[in-house]
Amino acid sequence: MNSVYDLSSLIRHVETNYSNSDVSASKRFLYRGQTFDHPRCDCFYARITDTVDVRQISTVNRWSKQSLRGLNWTSLEDHDALAILQHYGWPTPSLDLTGTLEVALFFALEGKPLADLGVVPSVLFVVDTEAIKKNHPELKIVDHSFLVFDIDATGTLVRWLRQDGYAIIPIVWFDNQAMKTLDLKAPGLTDAVTVLTFHPSSADLRGLEYMRSYLLSIVGDPIPSRLQANLQAFCNATFGEEFPLSLRLRQLIENIVGWPVWANRFTPWE
Repeated sequence: MNSVYDLSSLIRHVETNYSNSDVSASKRFLYRGQTFDHPRCDCFYARITDTVDVRQISTVNRWSKQSLRGLNWTSLEDHDALAILQHYGWPTPSLDLTGTLEVALFFALEGKPLADLGVVPSVLFVVDTEAIKKNHPELKIVDHSFLVFDIDATGTLVRWLRQDGYAIIPIVWFDNQAMKTLDLKAPGLTDAVTVLTFHPSSADLRGLEYMRSYLLSIVGDPIPSRLQANLQAFCNATFGEEFPLSLRLRQLIENIVGWPVWANRFTPWE
């Protein structure tokens, strides 16, 4: 069982043992922060049990690249497109990660109830990408190198870039069984994933307002509105009036514009 840190000691521990010291190199360590230490760390798509929703989500995911037409990419692969959809609130077989410790810690603090401070720990996952590549060929790390937005125009406004976004996803992402095995707390991933728990204090929550506006805002981000329009058009054409998109999934698409990524924890299925 891991020790439970306070925030300062956690940062010291991570910077000593899991730091990306060479900023010019590919990042070996990626991070994920959560306000609660759940028994599993899987994608919320894996927890959806409604068979109609699952079929419709799966159909959209198989055509994920088409939902991102009209934006600036290099060669776009299925895994890349799914990582984008995941970040903006559509259910996919992937999990969001970040290459920046401070971003992960923000999500480990954001929305933390004051009543839980000192009682319910937050959690930080550290993913060793070298171990993933060496020992887990069934998984793929997605970075954002396929994005080609102009850095002095819309590039700095893309929320996924501001969050230094990455993702982890099964290679065979279209297999629902493979999707359900993606769990950062699975015993088989202990060689590649370190789970660290910590108790934040009320002082640690101060200053979140500035980070919130920087990390969660989509003002000027060209992706959400285009993604929303493309998903709506695709679903209308694919499912039509005979088998219309479920109300829950329509709500997800409507909420892409302006819906913060951390709201995934408040899904229509819960």
